[in-house]
Amino acid sequence: MPPRKLTTEEYISYMDKTPVACIDIVLFNENRTQVLLFKRTNEPAQGIYFTPGGCIQKGETFAEAAIRKMKEELNISLRHEELTNPHIIEELWPNSAFPNISYHAITIFFGYTLTKAEADAITLDLQHSARQWFSVDDPSIHPYIQERIHRTR
Repeated sequence: MPPRKLTTEEYISYMDKTPVACIDIVLFNENRTQVLLFKRTNEPAQGIYFTPGGCIQKGETFAEAAIRKMKEELNISLRHEELTNPHIIEELWPNSAFPNISYHAITIFFGYTLTKAEADAITLDLQHSARQWFSVDDPSIHPYIQERIHRTR
């Protein structure tokens, strides 16, 4: 039986009491000199260019979660064998998508090199308003993302 998704109320209660287990993917161009980031429409990090990803579901492997999230958020199918080894980062945000709830994430992240065809096929979901390629050395990139780039490059 597939895992039951939490209701909004259950998720708020969970987020208020414990860190959330997340998966993110750092998407590189073919020569790994640029990273594709997405402007977030919701908190935390609303309006900031960030890596795509989200919550891991019970019973999913890290790779399965990464592949699912990229299909859901960007409508692309990642090649499992092209994911880098996973890394981990802790994120602390003073706010979240819910009023008066801070956000604490334990994020497992992979690097992935997009082919031109994969990059061209990306479509945005409602969580993102824009996408943009950034140099991997761009100092304007959020520090959490700079750390991901450094560790997956």
